[in-house]
Amino acid sequence: MRMALWHGETAALAALLALLVSCAPALRRADALFEAGDLAGAAPAYEAALSAQPGARASARTLYRMGVARATPGTAAYDPAQARRAFGRLVKQYPGSAYAAKSALPLALLGLIQEASLQREALAREVKDREGALQARAVASEEEAKGLRDERDRAQAQVKQLKAKVAEQDQAIARLRKEMEMLKRIDLGPPR
Repeated sequence: MRMALWHGETAALAALLALLVSCAPALRRADALFEAGDLAGAAPAYEAALSAQPGARASARTLYRMGVARATPGTAAYDPAQARRAFGRLVKQYPGSAYAAKSALPLALLGLIQEASLQREALAREVKDREGALQARAVASEEEAKGLRDERDRAQAQVKQLKAKVAEQDQAIARLRKEMEMLKRIDLGPPR
């Protein structure tokens, strides 16, 4: 019984060792890229190394470096969501490790960045909505102003017509007064 147990443990250990050996070149390449400062190359290299062995458990160091590569703004590898996943996985799988402690600050900062990004998006939507409302009000005001200008022009045309009628009436009254004066002179004039 003891021999079978030992043989089973040896087989599991051998499988783990084979897995580590097969991952080693990919991880060494990812580490070399990371150490050279090529975060854009390191992040996908770490991810490829981990996905090559889906059942394998990534080391705390690998998860930390993958998180750092994805959490560095200004690089092609920058992806806050993937960085948070890597750091979160690190903290979950290796809660007492030094890498978990080191990842606490970047993880918190990424959370703040995400929160600020959400607030920024909300503010951008509000700005867009307000700009749209202002544009609509400007169009409505412009239409209202045009309507008022048209109304003013119609009223001015009516006033002009009324002034013309008043002038005609003034002329008619002046003619009638003249005729009245003539009749008065005829009636008051010397008898015949």
